[in-house]
Amino acid sequence: MDEREGVRRLREGDADSLKPLAERFYDRAARAAYLVVRDPALAEDVAQDAFVRAYDKIGRLDPSRPFGPWFMRLVVNDAVEAARKRERRRTIPLDPGAAEDLIARLEDTARGPQELAEEAEDRRRVWAALEELPPPPSGPP
Repeated sequence: MDEREGVRRLREGDADSLKPLAERFYDRAARAAYLVVRDPALAEDVAQDAFVRAYDKIGRLDPSRPFGPWFMRLVVNDAVEAARKRERRRTIPLDPGAAEDLIARLEDTARGPQELAEEAEDRRRVWAALEELPPPPSGPP
C-alpha cells in the first residue's frame, strides 16, 4: 500500500492502515526524537506515541500533502515537549557523601571566586564536549 492510500484509509478509520506507515517512518521518527531528547528509551516512546497521535489527528492532514513531513513535525513537537517535561522533573541525585563534599567545598576558603568560576567553566566545557559525542553503538533505534 502506498502512502496516499494508507492516509486515505486511515482517514476512513482503518487503524490497520497505520501499520505500513509505521513500518516506513518508525526508524526516522525514533532517530529524530533521539536527536531532541538524547535518551534512546524516551525516543522510542515518543516515536510510538506519535503514531497514536497521527491516527487521532489524521483529519488535520491535507490529503494532497505528503504524510512524512506532517508526521515528522508531530514527532519533533512531541520530542520537544517530552524533553521539556523531563527537564522540569529532573533532580540532582545526592548521595550520602555528596552533602559532606559540598559543605567542605563551601568551607574551603583557599579557593576564591576566580578559582570557582574557572572550575565551573571547565565543567561546562566538559559537558558541552560530551553532548557532541555520538551515541554509543547500542544508542538510538
